[in-house]
Amino acid sequence: MGRCLKAYLYIFLLLISFSVIASQEDKLYEAARSALNNNKYSEALIDVRNILKTSPEHLASHILMAEILLANGSASAADVALSKALTLGADKKQLQLLFAESYIMQGQYNKTLDYLPEHTNNDKLAAKIYVLRGDAHLGLRQLKLSQNDYHTALAFNAKNIDAKLGLAQILVNYFKYRQADKLVDEVLAGYIPPIKAWNLKASIQQSLGNNELALNAINKALLIDKKNIQSLIFASTINIELQQFDIAEQYADSVLEQIPNEPKAEFLKAMVQVRKNKNAVLENPINKVSQVLDHLSEDVLRSNPSYYYLASIILFHQQKYEAARQYVDAYLFVDENNINALTLAATIELIEKKPIQAKMLLRRADFLEPNNPKILSMLGMTYLELKQYDKAYIHLAKVKELKPDLGIADTQLAQSYLATGQPEKAIDHLLTASAGQYNPTMVGLLLVESYIKSGEIEKGLSVAKKLAVNMHRNANIQHHLGYVYQISGDIDKAIKQFEQALIIEPNHTKSVVSLAKLDYTNGNVDAAINRLKEALIISGNDIYLITTLAKLYNRNNNSAASVFLLEEQFKLNNKNEELLKILLVSYVGNKQLIVAIETLNTYLLNQRKTVELYLILASLQTMNSDVTSAVNAYKTAIKQDGDKGKIYLLIANVYQRFSQVPEAISAYKKARAWDENNEKIIIDLAVLYNAENDTASAIKLIKAFEASHHLSDQLVEVLANAYLRTKQYDLAEKYYNKRIEAASNDSSVVGLNLVYRATMRINKAVDVLTKSLNESPNSLLLNTAIAELYIEELKWSKAEEVYQKLVRLYPNNPAILNNAGYVALNLSDYQRAKVLVKKSLALVDNQPDSLDTLGWVYYHTEEFNKALPLFRKALAINNSNLAVKYHLALTLKALNRDKEAIKLMVVVVNSDYSQKVVASALLEQWIK
Repeated sequence: MGRCLKAYLYIFLLLISFSVIASQEDKLYEAARSALNNNKYSEALIDVRNILKTSPEHLASHILMAEILLANGSASAADVALSKALTLGADKKQLQLLFAESYIMQGQYNKTLDYLPEHTNNDKLAAKIYVLRGDAHLGLRQLKLSQNDYHTALAFNAKNIDAKLGLAQILVNYFKYRQADKLVDEVLAGYIPPIKAWNLKASIQQSLGNNELALNAINKALLIDKKNIQSLIFASTINIELQQFDIAEQYADSVLEQIPNEPKAEFLKAMVQVRKNKNAVLENPINKVSQVLDHLSEDVLRSNPSYYYLASIILFHQQKYEAARQYVDAYLFVDENNINALTLAATIELIEKKPIQAKMLLRRADFLEPNNPKILSMLGMTYLELKQYDKAYIHLAKVKELKPDLGIADTQLAQSYLATGQPEKAIDHLLTASAGQYNPTMVGLLLVESYIKSGEIEKGLSVAKKLAVNMHRNANIQHHLGYVYQISGDIDKAIKQFEQALIIEPNHTKSVVSLAKLDYTNGNVDAAINRLKEALIISGNDIYLITTLAKLYNRNNNSAASVFLLEEQFKLNNKNEELLKILLVSYVGNKQLIVAIETLNTYLLNQRKTVELYLILASLQTMNSDVTSAVNAYKTAIKQDGDKGKIYLLIANVYQRFSQVPEAISAYKKARAWDENNEKIIIDLAVLYNAENDTASAIKLIKAFEASHHLSDQLVEVLANAYLRTKQYDLAEKYYNKRIEAASNDSSVVGLNLVYRATMRINKAVDVLTKSLNESPNSLLLNTAIAELYIEELKWSKAEEVYQKLVRLYPNNPAILNNAGYVALNLSDYQRAKVLVKKSLALVDNQPDSLDTLGWVYYHTEEFNKALPLFRKALAINNSNLAVKYHLALTLKALNRDKEAIKLMVVVVNSDYSQKVVASALLEQWIK
């Protein structure tokens, strides 16, 4: 008996300790929220961090931390907090505004535009999204697009302050300072204007030369938040203009105390030092040029762009190509039509194996100077590398026309014809006198290839033999003859020729590989592997030998050996794309998917970027279930000039696979143009439209398809669903009946039931469900439909009977348990309601509906302190749930937290909440 009592006391004390911890967390959370509202960011962070020390998975605190960090200007840290919130179950949609804000603060404008949806059905949310899109476009200097976004935001919400300030910023960029100032004054006249309005006011006044007025505005901003990063930077800038250098430096230091190495603050300090003549002189001339450029104003640089071009030339000759490209880009920003700068930039891109970027630069150069043979030749060979053969031919033929006797022109045209399967025309160019004088060996090799591809193998063999005789000590040429023998079917002579190449060059790689491949083809796998291994003893770092051996290992299901072989080599040669691709295949084969992704990401960060590599990355990220990264990789492939139709369809497939509806709609819309008769695209897109409440588009899509195609049963039901959503009940009934007559299923029966309910034919609704339930008594869909009907009719006892049955049939279904709990709540059976909903939450602890139901039960049992954290958690997961906001407002009022309760109830009253009339009446009572 004593032991049992001790155990009971231990459990009781443990439960009390958990309760105390939860209570303390709630107090700290509310304190942090209050501190944030009062711009006391340090206090807020301390409270949140204290919560996370004891409860590292406290979702609401991670989200609150992100809000605090964003308010404090620490965008990258906020990004980390938001990512953690996602891993804890937060709804990505509910965090999208915070993520977008962090991206903008980090200058990731394109990422912001890719991330934010283009459409939403919530006007208030749409206004906020368009403001953020406007901010991103503004960051990219896309002023018209930005202006359109801000106007669209105001169309959704005419009182949106951020949209007005955005439009003011646009006017500033058009140098319309007076008009901008007027807009800002409208915002400042409102109740508690935001700090960024004062910042913008200061910026405008500074641009107008009114530094004292600017300083007055920025001082008002600092009264609101003395640690605001933007305000401090403005204060420093204005004081530099007023030659108050010590004060300016203090403001810059205040920024650096909060964010060490903040670029603008560092730059302002450098400017102060230059003004004070404290800048040190560096010996290295390139560093000196960089220092001078850093300290020159934008106006000076625009007037003297040669600084940029000078730096790019110096860096190019030092083979510092990336730095040279940055400076030549800066020069082209000022003088975008300079031919020398364009060709220099293109040359750098070709050296760096970035033909797509080179093509863009050369096209602009060609437009400016159409008949320049150098530009045409470079552009033609760039197109050839990109496999855009028609364009390559046009440009190379133009070179031949301009310079008929230029040998390289014939050789390049021959390469173009070979690439497009026209060897006969290639032969014609290779036999010209000018080509022969250009490079006899290259011409000979191209002739052999051309003769073989044209079916004239004997002629090709004859040229190959002549090359072998003339260059009898050249192992490559001897191997080339062996290759010709091999494709002609004379394997013995091929082997003899490969061995001859090895006599000249004992470890001639091509010949070793050719002999190993012949071993493998003849079934001698071990002999092939051993031959390659022996060659590697002599030539340990030969890429061709290593990759050939790795491929043999992979073919024989020995990816571990392939990985072991390739990893060491890749450390030594991490720029080799072929080595990389085989290593990635080997990692996947060896079940090292994450390692494959990390390796490819590192390569793309530092080396050549190609469409193929981004498609591979997208495929790997999809295998890893990382949708965002997969889509970003696909979009980057498009930017690298990939096939848009193919890639957008791949993007749509990824989004559909992971149930990301809005994003899939956007991708399918772009893919449709490439295959408009594909019914699968029509079905998927229509379903997605319905899911996004854009049923008009779904109907339009299907009806257009129906005009020229027979609709499948599935598409008939999708159309019926769309008509139901748009309250076109006659048409919905017609298509549901058509579907049921062809092949009845539960979903179409439930749809027809909804039509009957909407048209007040309740008996018919009951009949159609009852009839189907007689055939499928345990159907989850049919049972929940009839229970919903009873709830709508306030027949709670009948609904209870159905849910008791469903709980027995589906005891581990969280939604069923929650709904059953809700029915029990409405029957005032609070104890049963608690048991059911707690069981639901035990299965899925982050389900907002279940959290709300349990909180609502506690509200009815007047356990308000237990209800409060549940509503908070539900809103952290889904901040747009108006029912939860309504319930939370009532709970706050019950706890005598009137100010917060009123503020939240205002949000509910100004929404489209179904109980807004009741909410409005309550609000009026509270305000009195």
